[in-house]
Amino acid sequence: MEDEIGFLCNFCNKEYTIETRDFRCPCGGPFKLNWTPKPFPISHLSERRRSIWRYRESIPIMVDDNIISLDEGFTPLIPFSYGDFKNILLKLDYLCPSGSYKDRGASVLISSGGGDCVRQSRRRKGDFGNRPSDRGMFRNRLGERNHRGVERAGTEGNLR
Repeated sequence: MEDEIGFLCNFCNKEYTIETRDFRCPCGGPFKLNWTPKPFPISHLSERRRSIWRYRESIPIMVDDNIISLDEGFTPLIPFSYGDFKNILLKLDYLCPSGSYKDRGASVLISSGGGDCVRQSRRRKGDFGNRPSDRGMFRNRLGERNHRGVERAGTEGNLR
């Protein structure tokens, strides 16, 4: 599967295409990603956009035109001291577009499906945290209205 993205059963080594809807092999084995990242050009990184997509070659997306991004990533590290601990760095992920570190994963997930996974998403019982608002933000980036307002901002409990 040179230059292709797919899955490989961790138990029997059977190969599956990336389009499979199965979440594990019939033998019971979990899938692992069968893909080898390409090296990215370190000398040109400073010329690239400051987001996770700066490292595009290391993210398993099949079609670059499917990349949907809110420029997530590149949140700063700030020095912090606490008692005897003098060299602590805090990552300010609340500066991500939705206020959560989950934006990075949401961008990769949505980009891997060319936006289809966010277009087809529906709120399910147990959808909590800011995941619903992340999907709403990406729907907006896709130029779509939120489906029945579901991903507006999550549940009332999440708005505190």
